[in-house]
Amino acid sequence: MEKLKQEWKRENVEKRKGGGRLFFKEQKKVADDICSLFLTSVIVTLCAPPQWGKTGVSLCVSFKLCMDQKVSHDSVYFITGMSDRLWKDQTRERVLPSWKKNVYHRNTLHHFGMKVRSKKKKNILIIIDECHLANRATFTLGTIMNQLDIKDPDFMKKNNIKILQISATPSNTLIDATEWGGFQAKISPPI
Repeated sequence: MEKLKQEWKRENVEKRKGGGRLFFKEQKKVADDICSLFLTSVIVTLCAPPQWGKTGVSLCVSFKLCMDQKVSHDSVYFITGMSDRLWKDQTRERVLPSWKKNVYHRNTLHHFGMKVRSKKKKNILIIIDECHLANRATFTLGTIMNQLDIKDPDFMKKNNIKILQISATPSNTLIDATEWGGFQAKISPPI
């Protein structure tokens, strides 16, 4: 845990030196709201416009859940159904060093599946970026999620598995959780 705290502090300092920020006040507020939603929901969908700061939100959510010991610090995964190596490279640049090895796109999702199986599928946070793309159950990401049994809300709640879906255009989502009742939630920040 201490290592993660140090990485968070170091990344914040580096971003500020470069004139940027790891996250902004509005992003932290949305991240806090998402963490609150995770008290009762296993899946939360964040809908926000392009360049709003969804990555900053996902970093805040990940860090907070790890610090509150809601998920294991080594079981935070950033994934997408796209086969875009640029997305993978950019995401690895943005996440904390402890999470760089946990970034997967469509062509590497089988490695994600193996890693989750090795963790006994407990105390996990999965962040699905661009969740509106390549999101059919028969596509690679849907197949992996089915193989891991991570589409059953009761199983997810029992094993403390959380999913944060992120999209700027959520016409549909990888996991259509609208029938999950109280197990799912959606959030859109004020613009």
